Amino acid sequence: MSLERKEMKRKQKREEIISTAERLFFSKGYDDVSMNDIAKDVGMSKATLYLYFDNKDSLFFAVVLRGAEIMKSLIEKEIGTVEKGIDKIFAYRNAYFNFALRYPDYLHIYNYFISGRFNLTRIVDNLVMKDVIERGRKFAMFPATMASSDENERQIMEIRKDILILLINSIKTGIEDGSVDKKIQIIEMAILIKSMTESSLNMPPDLVKTLEIRGINSKKYFLDINNLLNSLFKS
Repeated sequence: MSLERKEMKRKQKREEIISTAERLFFSKGYDDVSMNDIAKDVGMSKATLYLYFDNKDSLFFAVVLRGAEIMKSLIEKEIGTVEKGIDKIFAYRNAYFNFALRYPDYLHIYNYFISGRFNLTRIVDNLVMKDVIERGRKFAMFPATMASSDENERQIMEIRKDILILLINSIKTGIEDGSVDKKIQIIEMAILIKSMTESSLNMPPDLVKTLEIRGINSKKYFLDINNLLNSLFKS
């Protein structure tokens, strides 16, 4: 068997392992799935599984990355359909909401990834990020600030960075075309929008229940927040 064919078979097996892990993580959650479970389900020994993935975290990150790539694609496509900056901002939020509706399992594990369960701070070079902001470099020229021992984890964080840049550039476009108040603090507003968007679809059950008692479902809450944000953008 040629080296090229061996590599192709290895990639196919790797994707099969990720798909198996994905199904288990979706149905049981991260904590209730073991490498033994995954190895058994995919039909290989645990020792062989470790030839493909160093640990459960790495395999989980591979599944999260699949969802993050879908999310980014939806956001880029939606933002690309409109011209004004203010419309691009709300296109981002709409794309995220649609991602949540179409891919709830991916959203669930993505939220778990950013929940604090994993030590993500170790892969962000805060000093470089601070320097970029303070020196006012072009946001489209963000350097690669991520350092991680796991490539999947690094790519997820790169996607998060790319999405933040999309929001930053959308706000800048809005200031330039007059649809966003020029006094808006670009970085702060971008982070506010991203945080509000992510948290509004990942609320604790007591807050969800409080809204439901008042007849407010997730879609209405999301739209109400849009109206609030819209008022913040106007001069």
